[in-house]
Amino acid sequence: MGSPGSPSTGGIAADIAADTLQSSDALRERPNKMRWLLLIFLPAASAECQAAAVILSPGARVDSGREVKLMDSGGAGCESCWELTHPALAPIGGCFEAGTAVDVALPANGGYVARLRLRDVATQAVVAEAEREFVAGPPEKCAARLRARSDLATNYREAIEREGRRAFGVEGNGSAVQRSEVYIDLEASPLCYGVVGTSREAVLGTASGARGFWGVDFGRQEFGHGDRILLDFVLSRHRADVRNIAEFGTGGGITSFYLGVAAALRGGTLDTSDVVDARAADVLKVWLPSMRFHKADLAGAVANDAVDAAIRAASVVLVDHVDRLEFCRDVVAPRLPRRGLLLVHDFTPHAGPGPTLHQAWAEALAPQGFSRFYRDYGDTFFSSLAVFARPADFDDFLAEGARGIV
Repeated sequence: MGSPGSPSTGGIAADIAADTLQSSDALRERPNKMRWLLLIFLPAASAECQAAAVILSPGARVDSGREVKLMDSGGAGCESCWELTHPALAPIGGCFEAGTAVDVALPANGGYVARLRLRDVATQAVVAEAEREFVAGPPEKCAARLRARSDLATNYREAIEREGRRAFGVEGNGSAVQRSEVYIDLEASPLCYGVVGTSREAVLGTASGARGFWGVDFGRQEFGHGDRILLDFVLSRHRADVRNIAEFGTGGGITSFYLGVAAALRGGTLDTSDVVDARAADVLKVWLPSMRFHKADLAGAVANDAVDAAIRAASVVLVDHVDRLEFCRDVVAPRLPRRGLLLVHDFTPHAGPGPTLHQAWAEALAPQGFSRFYRDYGDTFFSSLAVFARPADFDDFLAEGARGIV
């Protein structure tokens, strides 16, 4: 997320999308938004470029949208350079021909500083500049409803921190509480229904505040409804092969329980592992005898007897923990049985978890015969799951489904 959309030409404008928090390319207008204009003129350099840097926005707060459109007043011999900065993120930006509209996906909630500079192409001298601070997040009515939700944690790491069991700092982004506040698309929560409009991606995406199997609070699960749709598709399409399931990255256990029920319905078992047991009391209460939890630190390409046995017995392996590429390449792929399926969470349209390049995954798994399956289906429902399998295992099965292999 955070990459600019395809530039388009137009006049002086910059619009914040009216969709709920998201990182899609969709952009809708809200004509009732009040707009303001900020112009900062610098002394013109002795060059051809003569133009004004302009930021036009609906206000100092982005109440419902993760898309911002930046434009300038153009000018012969000018190029327009923009930058968005956020305290928890690396800056995003770029330079384009002056007069070009740039749709920018805002990857997080919180405060931003937008800067727009016009430079002379020949001399690179800055001839005009504009700057504005704004805040992205849910409207106050929505935020108030979320604050009133029984003081629930917004992710399982935060729940653990509140209980004092373990601190989960996240790569310089602060505590789990801060991480949650930054990255979750809060206004898609059903609690905010009627406050703002929404979109299919805002509801189905992994970061959506609408997520939560069985209607549990979104903070108890880091697995989106689009992920569940793709998961159910795989379990159904491969129903003749699916029995036992292995999961690496139990988290709060909501997704694990879903997988465990799916396995139990097929007469199989679930083995799930994580570095800490973060399952809440209500999850443990309904935990099935056919579901086994293993406490293990599997960072990197680490395996043990329980891991080895779980993968070798599994029809489906879901990996949702650290060092995923290395773990999948060196631990899962060599042990996964014939016609086994490998699911990896936290893929985006542009990168795998980590982030890692899609090409890196192809190169890591191809020597062991794996290809990515069903990306087209997953993209339809904004899933962050990637499905890998060996095409050679399914020559008969894929007679009419080979288009799903990439």
